[in-house]
Amino acid sequence: VLLTNATWPSDTPVGTIAVDLGGYALQGVTLDGNGKVVVSSGYSSIPGEGRVNITLAQAAALGVATSGKSPAQIASALAADGANGIPLWKSYVLGLDPTDATAQPKATIVMNGENVELALVGIDVQAGTGATVTYKVYKFADLADAAAAEAIGGDRNVDATASVPKGAAESKMFYRLKVDVKGY
Repeated sequence: VLLTNATWPSDTPVGTIAVDLGGYALQGVTLDGNGKVVVSSGYSSIPGEGRVNITLAQAAALGVATSGKSPAQIASALAADGANGIPLWKSYVLGLDPTDATAQPKATIVMNGENVELALVGIDVQAGTGATVTYKVYKFADLADAAAAEAIGGDRNVDATASVPKGAAESKMFYRLKVDVKGY
């Protein structure tokens, strides 16, 4: 029987598990000296957020214990906020240190003629996570009314600069960049 795309049971701890080979060979997995399958990477399904590819070493670097934990327990730990107020998995995707309270995406603003140019800085999106990272620009005239912010355009790539025309009647304007990280 050929079994492909097998799913690790959600209540089974990650790390190693005994497998009865029944005379068959396993391909695409690592076995330890005792014939147990060793799992060192894969995806984690973050509840309500999608999946993100992460190795056990990368999860450990975020402070997430994986030894003896089920995939559901690891996913729950990855969904917890770091010291920077951002869920650990999002900090990982954005290349931020979740133990540093100041490690957050930042914005730059430059006047270029009649245009306001906004860009996202301070992040280093990690390749191979499977997640997508975009941002939106919002504008509002009064800080007291930030809830009424108006979106300007749609999603932008994190490497792209947003050029927003400054209206002649706009003596002052406030801008907010909202970063969106989605699992696959």
